[in-house]
Amino acid sequence: MTFTVTPIYALAAAIIYMVLWMRVTAKRGAMGQSIGDGGDADLLLRIRQHGNCAEWTSFVLILMILAEGMGGLLH
Repeated sequence: MTFTVTPIYALAAAIIYMVLWMRVTAKRGAMGQSIGDGGDADLLLRIRQHGNCAEWTSFVLILMILAEGMGGLLH
C-alpha cells in the first residue's frame, strides 16, 4: 500500500514545526534562557505554540494515515 496524501501534509506539518522550534530557540538565545520561560510572556507563548503543534500534529497525522489506509481520503 502506498500512501500519497498523508506524506504531503506531514511535510507541511514538519516545516511548520521547524519554524516554531526556530522561533523558540531564537527567543531563548536572545534572552539567555535555556530552561523555562523566565517570566517572559512572549517566550511562554512561543513555547506553547511549539508544544501544541507537537502534541496535535502527531495525533492528526495518525488519524489521517489510518483514514488513507482504509480508503477514506480522496486521491
